[in-house]
Amino acid sequence: MNGSVVAAVRGDFGDVRFTERTKGSTLFINPLMALYFCVDLPGLARRNLYLGVLERTSLMRQVSPVIEEFRTTLPRQEISELLRAVRDSFRCGEGRSIRHA
Repeated sequence: MNGSVVAAVRGDFGDVRFTERTKGSTLFINPLMALYFCVDLPGLARRNLYLGVLERTSLMRQVSPVIEEFRTTLPRQEISELLRAVRDSFRCGEGRSIRHA
């Protein structure tokens, strides 16, 4: 698993060989695996706007409705704004291009 994440961080995806141990098997390196090592959890928590309302929940079944209700209070954003915010949130792989396997 760690090798798969490293391959994704390098920008590789698809059926990629990165060790002899995986020779002969079919792999699927998902580009999203890079997120495992590229999320700054304290920074992500600071940007999470609904943590305050989640603190009032005690059961898992309460979480989804609370988030849904919170989302109704937010202004609609254009997709380009959302994509820019996501891109700017991740520091991993800056300046790298994604390579196809």
